[in-house]
Amino acid sequence: TVYSSLCFASATRHAAVRVARVRDQGWQLGEVQTPELSEAPWELAVGAARALVDALKAAGPRLGEVAQVCKGAGTNADSVFVVVAPDAAIEEAIMRPVLRGRDVLAYGHTDGWPRVIVPYDESGRLIAPDRMRGEFPMAYAHLLQHRQLLEARERGRFAGDRFYRYGRPQNMAFHSSAEAKLVVPDVTKQGRAMIDRQRAMVLDSAYALRAKDDAVGLDELCGILNSRVVRLWLEQQGMTLRGGYTRMKTAFLKQLPVPRPGQALRAIGNAVRDGGGAASIDELVRRAYGISTQAWFDS
Repeated sequence: TVYSSLCFASATRHAAVRVARVRDQGWQLGEVQTPELSEAPWELAVGAARALVDALKAAGPRLGEVAQVCKGAGTNADSVFVVVAPDAAIEEAIMRPVLRGRDVLAYGHTDGWPRVIVPYDESGRLIAPDRMRGEFPMAYAHLLQHRQLLEARERGRFAGDRFYRYGRPQNMAFHSSAEAKLVVPDVTKQGRAMIDRQRAMVLDSAYALRAKDDAVGLDELCGILNSRVVRLWLEQQGMTLRGGYTRMKTAFLKQLPVPRPGQALRAIGNAVRDGGGAASIDELVRRAYGISTQAWFDS
């Protein structure tokens, strides 16, 4: 569902622009000063929500500055590549645990099944047909059974002896690394994130993150991305979908402010590692951002 955004333009220069935004709790009304509307993306948060957004921005660096965010790979044929049955006659060595948006649970863990066939090596290069037939005959036979469907993707773009390629083999080396990563869904009603330590292949209904340095760790980011702050931020800065869902896509996630490294941020990581409850971690996140309790729950 595409929601309407109506912009009434005038040749007369005004000091401020009137803004009305509809939210679950009703209309948000206010003004945005005209000089703020430049060639940069327009931010039309008003009222209490605007004060909250400004407070979040002042909390610290953007997520994109402290972590690398990568979209999952796309097979364009999940029904062929994703294997649900544990007794499937396919070589273990070519399969990996799979994480799609639906598989990401708040503070969850990677299960052994379902799995996905990954016909790529650790550097992200496609395994050649001869090697596929020689080393992975069962997997190749399975893919061969679906050759007509796989070759028909995108009007025949995958026809030929490499018909088993993924439709969008993006960030394959990133997802193939054994280093732990944080995974979030593309579409969600609230913050959901889990740490994967089993080298799962992330598909394109989810995103994966790794910290760029030791200043902010995965446990800290896990607590933040499971918290209420994600919903508050995406409601104002992201894309609203039908039914109260929002998208956690890279463009929106990278701009999410993260509390500056320090005791308050370390407390979040410690609570996640110790298995603290979601409510208590959420409270630690609120304190780390320096947001008042009223603003946290009223916005």
